[in-house]
Amino acid sequence: RRKKGGGKKKKKKKKKKKKKATTAALKSSRAEAEDGDDDGAAVDAAAAAEGVEESEDGEEDAVTTEGDGDEALEAAGDAEAGEEGEDDLGADEDVFAGDEEEDGLVQRARSLVRKTPLMTRYYLLASIGATLLSAAVNKNQWPGILDLQWKPTLMGQVWRLFTPFLYLGPLNVFWLFNVQVCWSQMATLEKMMYKAPEDFLVMLLFGCGSLLALYGTLALSPKMLGINLMCFTTYIWARCFEGQQINVMDVFNVPAELLPWFFAAQGWIMEGELPITDLMGIAVGHIYTQLRQADRIKSPGFLRQLFQGRAIKRHYRRLGQDFA
Repeated sequence: RRKKGGGKKKKKKKKKKKKKATTAALKSSRAEAEDGDDDGAAVDAAAAAEGVEESEDGEEDAVTTEGDGDEALEAAGDAEAGEEGEDDLGADEDVFAGDEEEDGLVQRARSLVRKTPLMTRYYLLASIGATLLSAAVNKNQWPGILDLQWKPTLMGQVWRLFTPFLYLGPLNVFWLFNVQVCWSQMATLEKMMYKAPEDFLVMLLFGCGSLLALYGTLALSPKMLGINLMCFTTYIWARCFEGQQINVMDVFNVPAELLPWFFAAQGWIMEGELPITDLMGIAVGHIYTQLRQADRIKSPGFLRQLFQGRAIKRHYRRLGQDFA
């Protein structure tokens, strides 16, 4: 651009010189015509001078047109570059918005995990992890090494007493529903017992032990122990919120005390067979509720000592703010 600007200045200087020369020629030719020395020569000279002036004007117009064209091309280039810059900026903003949305989802998930009470949190994390692993490596089938089998258990495989309670069904939509119910009701019960969280652990141990005894006595397949435990906690939760209306799938309301019976009826209709597992969970839950109301179930001292740590007490004190 600097070179072009310098060239334009030189051309303007030449034009000024040529205009001066043309003006002088016109003046001399007119003077000669007035004196009458050589009329034809004067006319020819005047015509020649006018021709030179016209050619110079044409050159000037051409230079001006060329300069305007260069400026238009430069302006178009700048506009195109600006549009490309805006497109790049828009793409960057879209990517940044997507990253923010992903970060928001991750943060909400972390916040949800932190707000979940300790025992409910670790139970559900173990259940979800075992289910996802089974779906990935065992064709969505619960592995036999996690099933309850009495002979291997008595030979030292004691984890089989606990792992069957992690099974809430194969990975599907119904499994998601079971996980949501367990999280909602178990977390609420644990928060309600924030002053004595060991009582929640005793409740779970009572339910698991009673269900194991029933399965051993009736010689039933222990495949559905996790569902049994969910029905057990559902019954206790329902008794804690008697008289309240519970919205079911945004379709209709059910009294809280009838919710476990509604789930049992739903399973009966969908599976076409008597919901033995649901009824067993309801029966054990009723027994626990009656014993607790009669103050027949108390937490042993060694369990109370386990929950005396500062971090644990601070955790449950924070959860207790929901029921303050």
